[in-house]
Amino acid sequence: MPLTTFVGRRRELQTVRRYLAGTRFLTLVGPGGCGKTRLAIELARMTAKADVAWVDLAPLRRGEDVQHEVARGLGVAEPDRMAEIVAKRDHRTLLLLDNCEHVLDAAAELAVRFLSASSRTRLLATSREPLDVEGELVWRVPSLSLPDALFPCEPMRCSRADAVKLFIDRAQLAHPGFVLDRTSCPHVVAICRAVDGIPLAIELAAARLRHTSVAELAARLDDLLALLVGTRRGGDPRHRALRAALDWSHALLDQQEQAVFRYSPEVSESRLRKQFAGPTWVHPTSSITSRISSTSHSSFPPPRANGTGFSSPFASTPSSGFARVMRKRVRSSAARRISSTS
Repeated sequence: MPLTTFVGRRRELQTVRRYLAGTRFLTLVGPGGCGKTRLAIELARMTAKADVAWVDLAPLRRGEDVQHEVARGLGVAEPDRMAEIVAKRDHRTLLLLDNCEHVLDAAAELAVRFLSASSRTRLLATSREPLDVEGELVWRVPSLSLPDALFPCEPMRCSRADAVKLFIDRAQLAHPGFVLDRTSCPHVVAICRAVDGIPLAIELAAARLRHTSVAELAARLDDLLALLVGTRRGGDPRHRALRAALDWSHALLDQQEQAVFRYSPEVSESRLRKQFAGPTWVHPTSSITSRISSTSHSSFPPPRANGTGFSSPFASTPSSGFARVMRKRVRSSAARRISSTS
C-alpha cells in the first residue's frame, strides 16, 4: 500500500466514484506514471459495504499466473473453484486488478469469470489499455491540473493546481521547510508544465531537492530522462526512473506501432499509408490514424486541448523538454528495434 499521502484529484475521485457506483466493471487507463494505481486505491478505500481485494499483476510474467494470484488475493485456496466459492459469499466483493497491460488476455478472461460468479461482485482495473470486455466502462486518467498560463505566477493561485500541490507535498519530504513563495513559484510551475502534469515525473523531480535547488532543477529541464531518476529503495522498479516507465510502455508496442512513433507528430495519414503500405505493415481493415491514436492513449501522456486533425501524444506541449525528450527516446528505440529485425 502507498506510504505517501494522496494529493488532489478531488474532481476525478468524484467522477470515478459515481461511475463505479453505476457499473460493475470500471477500468482506469492511461500511460505509466499518470496515477492510475493511486486513484484506484483511494477509490477502493472510499467504497463502503464491500470487501476489497487488491491484486497487483505487475510482478507476473506469465498470463497463466493471473488466476492463482487473484485467488490468493481473494483468499481462495482452490483457484479452479474461485468462481464457485465467490458465488457462495453473502457480501459484496470489490476486486482491484492493478497493472493489467502485459497480461491483458488472462486478465480479461479472469474478469469475465469473476463478474459472472455473482451479482455481488464488482471489478476495478488499472491498465495502460482497456481489457476490451463486454460491460467494461473505460475512464482515461488525466494528468494533474496545471496553473493557468494566462495569469501571473502567483504562489497562492498556483498552489491550487493539483500538479503544484503534489510537488510541494513531495518536496517537503525531500527538503523539510520547502515553501512555495514568489522566488520558487516560477521554477515549480515550469517543472510541472515541462512534465505535463504527470505525477510520477513530478514526484521524481521533487525528490531531487535533496541534492539540488529548485532553480537548478528548473534549469535542467532539457535533460529530463537522465535527471528524473529516483534514489529510493524498494517499490516498483518501473517507478524509480522516468526512463524505466517509458521503456515499459515502449516494450508493450508491436513493431508497427514502434515504427510509427519515429515520425513527426504532424505527419499526415496519407504519408503514413505510403510509408507502411503492404501486408507486412498494415492490415487491410485497419486505420493508421486509429492505430496511432490507440497506441498514443495507452502508452504516452495524453494531449491537452488542441486543434483539429491528427493528434499526437506530444502535440499538447510541442516545445516542452518533456515532449522533445520523449519523442527522441521513442523514435530512437523504434529505429533500433526495426534495424535489428531487418
